[in-house]
Formats: sequence, C-alpha cells, structure tokens
Amino acid sequence: MNEVNNTLITLSTQKLGWKKGCIPNYFDMVPNSFLRTLLKNEKNKLIEFLKKYKYIYLYHRYSDVSHFILSNKNELNQIVIIHDPSHCQYSKWEREKADMISCWCTQYIKNKIYDSHNKLFFMKLPLNNSYFNLNEDDIKIKNIDEHIKNEKYILSIGNTHRDYNILVNALENINIKCYILTNNKVITNNPNIIVKTTNHELTLKYIKYSLFGIIPMSQTKTNQAHGVTVACELSAMKKPFIITENCGINDYLMNGIFGLSYKEKNVDDLNDKIKYLLDENNLNNYKKNIENFYKENPIYLTEQDFINTFYEKCKESII
Repeated sequence: MNEVNNTLITLSTQKLGWKKGCIPNYFDMVPNSFLRTLLKNEKNKLIEFLKKYKYIYLYHRYSDVSHFILSNKNELNQIVIIHDPSHCQYSKWEREKADMISCWCTQYIKNKIYDSHNKLFFMKLPLNNSYFNLNEDDIKIKNIDEHIKNEKYILSIGNTHRDYNILVNALENINIKCYILTNNKVITNNPNIIVKTTNHELTLKYIKYSLFGIIPMSQTKTNQAHGVTVACELSAMKKPFIITENCGINDYLMNGIFGLSYKEKNVDDLNDKIKYLLDENNLNNYKKNIENFYKENPIYLTEQDFINTFYEKCKESII
C-alpha cells in the first residue's frame, strides 16, 4: 500500500486518545480553531496553508471551515473526506461536494438519508484508544466494588435513548444479576436488577468482570444513532453484546461475531437472546469467535485499521 502523503486532519481537539507515535508523520492534525482564525483574519494565508495538502479529512465539522474547504477543493485539486459520525451533521450540499463520507455506523445513516450512499464507509473507532483502557490501580476505582470479581452478572450501560423498561421486562423470568449503569430513572421491583451511577473508569471495571452486555435502544424519537461508545467499550474488552436491531450500531456486531440483535420493543425476542447467551456453551463460542477474530484481524485493536481504511478510501476517490 502506498502512503498517502500530505494529509490534513481537522479536529475540534488534538487529543483523540491515540498512542504517541502511532499516527504517521505524513498526517498533520490541526485544530479547527487555527483554521477558523485564518479564515476570519487572513484568508489568503489559509489558502496557502491548504495548498500543501492533497487530502483533507474533516473529522469534526465547523460550518465555516467545512464550507470554505469544500467550496475550494476543486480549485485546490484536493480530495476531501468528511466524517459524519452518526446523525447527518453535514448538509446535503456538503455531502454532495465531499468525495467520501466516513461514519461510525453506516446502516442507520443509510436508513435516514437518501443521497450519498455510494460515498459512505464504516470507520471503526480504534479499540486501543486510551478511553477504552482499564487501569484497576487508578485511584478512582482501586478497591471499589471488588465484590463484582466474584459475581456472575450481565451488564447494561448508557443514558441516551435507552429502553430500560424492555430490559426489565425481559429479565422478569431469568435468574441472573444485572447491573444497569445509568443516570436514568429505572423502575423495577426485581432484586436481581441493580441500578447505579458510576464514573467511566468504574464502568470499564464492571465490563471486565461481566458475562456480556446489553444495549437496549429506542430509536422512535431520534434521528441519531447512539450506543457507539458502549459498543466499543464492550468490543475492546472482548465481551459479546446484544443490541437493538437496526439501531445504527449493528456494524459493531461485525456480521454477528460479537453478538446478537433483537427486534425493538420485542420483550420475548430480547428474553430469548439473553437466555441464549447465558448458555455456557453459546457464551464460550462467542468468546472464542471474538478471540479468533482479533487474532486474525489484529488491526482492529489498533489505529492502523483507521489509517488503512483512510488509505483505501482516498484511493477509491481517485479512481
């Protein structure tokens, strides 16, 4: 694979959690604030600055910067890829002008927009991002909730557009402890369901010692896809998970290797899927499949997958 030289990545922050040295030196990561200052005060200098680059990856959208770059990309002979994570941040005009569109979850976006399908590609979050790393010696969690190490439990996490009512109902006749880590109010009389709030570090600790995770989503009131971070946290810890069908993060099941999906609001279907994964043989098969997947595809644990995907899409946009 030939290196993609002179690539500019625009960011709202340069702290993506990537390990030092993993991003090649031919990637320049520049804060949008720098570009906005040039655009406002010294537009000619901005044009000269952009001329250095063949490829521009608009990782975070700032409308003024994005509009300027997309408007001038032909004149500057540049290939521009925009990152539209999960909920169509960019306008139809911007999607039409862009050469390619990366996103965290292709399926849901394809269901919500009716243009640019041929430009969309799935960009998986790097799973060794420091945000997903667990340090049990961290003072925030050391010696806290140590009891979970000796417990058998399943886990559900998150706040936004979660349907915990269906999870509570699905667990009604299943004898398994379930921790729900959320700031949401969850009504239940089931003594096996423990609802609590945790910090991020403690959440990772709960993931590590769990059997598997459940991400019950409700998409009826949103045009966004949620649950990506939790899916990545579970994937990084090599834990199987169950998610709502067609909720926008089905890409993270990696064609069923990482888990199962259930029909939205279908209590019986979720109940069946939970029972299926609670079967020791089934659970062990999923764990083996995940281990084998990472052995065969080690780049999914690293930033190299992100970079390789970017390379391929740059080449496709040239062709």
